[in-house]
Amino acid sequence: MAKTRFGLRVAAAAVAIAVLLNVVEAARLLMKDTPTANEWASVRGVNYVVSTATNSVQMWIEYDPRLVERELDLATAPVRFNAVRVFIHAYPWLVGGDARKVFLSNVEHFCAAAAARKLKPLVVLFDDDFIEVAKTATEALAYVRSGAWKGAGWMTSPGTGLITEDATKSPDAKPSGVSYPLWEAFATDVLAAARRGGPLLGVDLMNEPHQFPNVTAPFIARMQYVVESATGLPTTADSFCDADFCRGIPKGLERVETGVTYHTYWHYHQNLDCLKANASSEVAAHHEQMAEQGKELAAASGKTDLMVTEFGMAGCYCYAARALTKVGVGWILWGLVVGFPGAWQSMYYSNGTAVISADEIKCLEELE
Repeated sequence: MAKTRFGLRVAAAAVAIAVLLNVVEAARLLMKDTPTANEWASVRGVNYVVSTATNSVQMWIEYDPRLVERELDLATAPVRFNAVRVFIHAYPWLVGGDARKVFLSNVEHFCAAAAARKLKPLVVLFDDDFIEVAKTATEALAYVRSGAWKGAGWMTSPGTGLITEDATKSPDAKPSGVSYPLWEAFATDVLAAARRGGPLLGVDLMNEPHQFPNVTAPFIARMQYVVESATGLPTTADSFCDADFCRGIPKGLERVETGVTYHTYWHYHQNLDCLKANASSEVAAHHEQMAEQGKELAAASGKTDLMVTEFGMAGCYCYAARALTKVGVGWILWGLVVGFPGAWQSMYYSNGTAVISADEIKCLEELE
């Protein structure tokens, strides 16, 4: 009789365990289908422009594989980053022929070099920041051949003039009946090359789209559709920041992005001395405030993924990154090596000598 009761207890326990396992599995599947967490919260990244270039045209035309590999090594120690944001430029591709093949091969090499160092690239496809040097494809080709890009300032890619020139009314083109055949081909080529190199973190559709929102808004929306349809990769669009020019960013980009990204330039617009006594609390408070703004935008558009893809200056990185980590927001600081824009916003010189202090390096190490 005792054995019978014991057997019944064992059977009942087995049933209870089975039921519990089914409940756990059902909950796991529900959580998988209904994301509730920021999948970018663990991103610890750095922006990269090769030290010998002052703009992204120069980086890709004068691409030096060995130098790139040596500088990417700096993203692995002493601070172990897991992501790198890299700016592509349209002009080296626009040239066509063998030059285009070399450019795409270099994009593939960059992504392979990043993968070898366990860095996932966030590929910036287009750029609306700083100088527009050409209004037409013909002017852009002449600019490349002139060599005027050597040592020049940062420039847009491809620029609103070239976007407008390529805009084609296509009733079947989602989402707004306008396609961009040339730049869609560019995006397809670049992302195919990048994915051959290794896994990507995602695609930044356009860096700081703020100059002509009536041009960039439909362009970004179309590129999001093209990229997502072709690759399924997460997309971003730098939908807000805290600088004056951000007022020009098209409204509603957070509804286009897969996840919400933003920039913060507060430190140097405030001329903040990061060595002063209360700098830590000032920086932390501002970044927590920006993160809350990002979370509200994300929630309002049904998104959960959120990260800041540009922020900080040497001396302030630790305070900012610590605050972002605390509130569960992923981050990509600017930048890895001295080149563009300069030492005041960089971690290392190309030879590996640190720009930032040993204490700041140690702080960032602890946030890995």
